[in-house]
Amino acid sequence: MDGVPINSFLIGSRFGVVDIGGKTVDSAIFNSLDIVRGTAVATKQGIMDTFIKVSKQLKIPAPNLIESAFLNNQELYWDGNYYDVKQMCQSKFADLTDRIIANLIRNWKDQIERLEFIFLTGGGALTMRDYFVEKAPWKIIVQNDPQFANVKGYYKLSQFENRER
Repeated sequence: MDGVPINSFLIGSRFGVVDIGGKTVDSAIFNSLDIVRGTAVATKQGIMDTFIKVSKQLKIPAPNLIESAFLNNQELYWDGNYYDVKQMCQSKFADLTDRIIANLIRNWKDQIERLEFIFLTGGGALTMRDYFVEKAPWKIIVQNDPQFANVKGYYKLSQFENRER
């Protein structure tokens, strides 16, 4: 991680980056390694919104328990009942994916035809990958260790910029 680009295929490529976080989804288009002006999109909807919606639907005021049950592939016990939240969460993930893709298409309308692929990154990337692969009109690539990809990228950028001085 010394600030040297290791993915040379990015140089000369035009691609999107979609960072799926717990509370937000942030995205932008890059040409080579430079951001394309006017393509940054930030939304206040993230992966936790799916767990909150399931929580409200079941009238269980603990979205973190919904998340834990889903991620651990377990039933959730609450107030004398067992709930299989997996299918409910999957339905909400599909809905969130549809909203994200529609938002990208709306905001990137003048750039869509030139996108070669999209990187998914952030804490929600692995959970959302299959939904994006199924629904998105672009090739989808998930970053290695997507939850920490931003941190590693910022570190590499600082190393690269310090080398140039």
